[in-house]
Amino acid sequence: MSWMEHRETTRGEDKAYSMLGILDISMSSIYGEGMENAFDRLLDKLENRSKKRQHNELFVVTQGVISSTKRLKTAHPHSPSVLSHSGTNDSNTKSCVVHSIDYTTKEALINMLHFDKIDERLTSLTAAQGSTCRWFLGKSEYISWHDAAQQSDHGGFLWIKGNPGTGKSTLMKLLFEEEKLYPKSHSSQITLSFFFLARGTIEEKSTIGLYRSLLHQLLERAPDLSDCLDWMTANGARGIKRSGWHEQALKQTLAKAIQKLKSRPLTIFADALDECDKSKAAGMVSFFEELCDIAKANQTCLKICFSSRHYPTITIQNGIEVTLENEGGHMEDIKQYVKAKLKIGKSKQAESLRSDILEKSSGIFLWVVLVIDIINSEYPDKSISIKKIRERLREIPPELNDLFEMILTRDGENLEQMQICLKFILFASRPLKPQELYFATQVGLDRSCSGRWDREDVELDNMKTFVKSSSKGLAEVIRNKAAEVQSSTTQLNASISQDVNIPDPLPQASESAHLREEISSKFPFLEYSTRNIFTMPIALNRLG
Repeated sequence: MSWMEHRETTRGEDKAYSMLGILDISMSSIYGEGMENAFDRLLDKLENRSKKRQHNELFVVTQGVISSTKRLKTAHPHSPSVLSHSGTNDSNTKSCVVHSIDYTTKEALINMLHFDKIDERLTSLTAAQGSTCRWFLGKSEYISWHDAAQQSDHGGFLWIKGNPGTGKSTLMKLLFEEEKLYPKSHSSQITLSFFFLARGTIEEKSTIGLYRSLLHQLLERAPDLSDCLDWMTANGARGIKRSGWHEQALKQTLAKAIQKLKSRPLTIFADALDECDKSKAAGMVSFFEELCDIAKANQTCLKICFSSRHYPTITIQNGIEVTLENEGGHMEDIKQYVKAKLKIGKSKQAESLRSDILEKSSGIFLWVVLVIDIINSEYPDKSISIKKIRERLREIPPELNDLFEMILTRDGENLEQMQICLKFILFASRPLKPQELYFATQVGLDRSCSGRWDREDVELDNMKTFVKSSSKGLAEVIRNKAAEVQSSTTQLNASISQDVNIPDPLPQASESAHLREEISSKFPFLEYSTRNIFTMPIALNRLG
């Protein structure tokens, strides 16, 4: 199989056909059916041959069981348990023959759980600074949730809620990393996490992505749990290999895995529930409650920690809830951040200004971060009068949304460029690379722009700087999608032939990889624009 995997063939089907002699299989060659269908037929042949061999073996075993049962029935005519037991075994044996999936299939299904950005949100999050957030580890609610002996009081649920910008994700990252260190005295402890991202890929913002990620992590840390896939039939597994994992199969497999954990403790952190599909959120929480019931029935310690904004409104039957902005430790974190980042001395006026910032923040950590950045950028010379800084603070709106608007429009420069850039960021069907967003914005500003990348004129670093300045520094991850994509695609296509040698006739798909790479390197925005030409109008129509 290793030889076949790395074998290169002119036609895809030949990958499967080349195995016929090795496997001693007789099968007709049907060129044009595609590699996947060829392998499906090959697997069917193998399975049928295996079933026939197992059927012959089973027949011999069954005859022995039947003969033995008759002898036992003669010796114990009033003992129905013997008949029942032997009948059950016979049925289970047949069922096992029909339904079992082999190791290779299991491995393929497990590999299909992975997706490209499976942990990107977690790794890109800024870690808690200094001692911030660590106060949470000493909270009585957290200690109670962490204590398996008190699980009956809260059902294993801890829900952290807070307003936008309060630092929930940063706290969740800290708790997850601390929990991973906990197993020093609990070697069998398993800790999993998933951080929803509304502006991410479909896997990053969907419950299917959550289940795939959790299952992948779980089976990676405990390979022996791969038996949780045994509930599938061979045909069912083949269907998933063809069409991909679906929600019900993921949930059932995860439930089976929980049943097999036994004495191994499991902790799951799920961040930003408000950033997943609202119609799926309630069902997801309900499913996790079912998992807790399954774990309890199997005497497994399962702890689940959620975080979200105060909406969507979802209630759980049992659990601990903490509101972040109401916590003294949270306000102390903000106080320490202001003290560390705003270098204005220790005078009474300076302390008074810090207190004003703290009070105006209403516990919104992100608001404080943005305001401190404004003050530091506008008043780099801290010898300036604190009175003037206080006057500037009064002009800054207290609401986070209003603050964003002020940041975006405060200098009045390049507003059209900013508007186009933000349209791409907000409505992209997938995250864009800096060079893609750069040319998307250029085409939006100038319809005559060909979108061709002249590396001697503009370097990648220049594009990154452009993207940051165009979004007024608020673009965390660059992405795109806009009405201009549709209208400028024609111009892009018209100019390609002048710069790329496209053969006529076009090459076969298997031979065109080099051509695609050449075109993409010269026209970074082309692939996205042609694949998503109708995406922006649809998205804008949904918004009314």
